[in-house]
Amino acid sequence: MKNEYYKSFFIAGFTYNEGPMIFKKLKVGKELILKAEPDNCKDENAVAIYCNEHKIGFVPAEKNYSMSKLLKCGHNPFIAIIQQRNQSEHPERQIRVVVYVKNLAEN
Repeated sequence: MKNEYYKSFFIAGFTYNEGPMIFKKLKVGKELILKAEPDNCKDENAVAIYCNEHKIGFVPAEKNYSMSKLLKCGHNPFIAIIQQRNQSEHPERQIRVVVYVKNLAEN
């Protein structure tokens, strides 16, 4: 069985984090890291997105609830990958991410 499609979205807050500074490194197919941020003062369900050690933004609030709950409990069944990159778009629509749920039966 393959990994299952879960969600797709543009990175929220891309402009306000390190995304623009490392834009050239953000290539289609690049795997990203998801981390829950339960102490985030704007959203207790915040899920930050990292490229290596660089925080590039967040999963949009309307898509983060279930991901946040699992990550907070120490479960990370997700694979997040850059799906689309378009430098000519508005900064908040330059990077689209697709998230899959890992097929643990294959590991």
